[in-house]
Amino acid sequence: FVLDPVEDVQIAESARQEGRSDALIESYGERSIAVLPFVNMSSDPEQEYFSDGLSDTLIHVLAQASELRVTAKTSSFYFKGKDADLQEIANKLNVDNILEGSVQKSGNRVRITAQLIEAHSNTYLWSKKFDRDLGDIFTIQDEIAREVMASHEVTLLDTEEDRMVQRFQPTLKAYEQLILGRHEMAARTADSLTIAEQHFRRAIELDPVYALAYVGLAKTLRLQLDYGGLVLEESIELRQPLIDKALDLDPLSGEAQIESAFLDYNRRLNTGEDVPRKWEEVVLATLELSPNYAEVHRWYSGLLTERSRFEEALVHIRLAAELDPMSAINQTALAGMTWDAGRVEEAFMLVRRN
Repeated sequence: FVLDPVEDVQIAESARQEGRSDALIESYGERSIAVLPFVNMSSDPEQEYFSDGLSDTLIHVLAQASELRVTAKTSSFYFKGKDADLQEIANKLNVDNILEGSVQKSGNRVRITAQLIEAHSNTYLWSKKFDRDLGDIFTIQDEIAREVMASHEVTLLDTEEDRMVQRFQPTLKAYEQLILGRHEMAARTADSLTIAEQHFRRAIELDPVYALAYVGLAKTLRLQLDYGGLVLEESIELRQPLIDKALDLDPLSGEAQIESAFLDYNRRLNTGEDVPRKWEEVVLATLELSPNYAEVHRWYSGLLTERSRFEEALVHIRLAAELDPMSAINQTALAGMTWDAGRVEEAFMLVRRN
């Protein structure tokens, strides 16, 4: 689904004129990228978690830039192992540029190649090889991200610059536990979430000031409500101190902010309280910190639909579908909310397409 920038800006402007505090996020420009899973070139196939983790981390780092639209991991990794050329991938993900590469890890050494490609013309915009000590992995990630942003002429805000510098440089062993945890969490099964929980707890033990490890553990406990055996009251009790710690360590973490919002939503759902207007403002502030967070756009669009604010909901679900186009959940929600907005023919078109 391709966003209609004119229509979305008109809706946003209408919100502003009406004086609403939740004026909608405007559409992204042409700066768009998908990070494909880097290929594991190590002799040990079990090291694939490390190459996947590098791609995952680059997605998280690049997503801090508000001027850049970054495809969600769910959609970028959809093409892993599939026979599809870059132009086909770019068309399905609706991006102009693709970042791809390979990782070879051996002992304490790592060799990484990365290349940024303009997919429609198959033009290499940037390519580089890194042959470094494993401990330099965070410096490599930073260099790759900055090269990508320079190629897209992206200017970071001061707060975005601070987050890039500070948030992704834990101890190496803690980082490995984090990416193992994220790898397991992505499977969304009861067993995988139990394993993910163990990895995140180990990451916290290894690096007690690693905010993203606390966020990962909190998110795992939240997902166990749907995919595991955790009950709501216990989940709330376990998640609260984790989120508090993450926000104490990194107050500008969009991931921590939204987990805090999820927690508040769950607590109010458990007690039967209504979600207050102030809570919506918190969610929108979170989206300013993490504008590429497709899950939050979808979640917020659902709340707007419940309140019969259909046109506003459409903007956010369209953003979710744009950021994560291979997500069946997003596409289904998009069709449903289009129907709710009274756009029957468009809704049928979306259903037939999917």
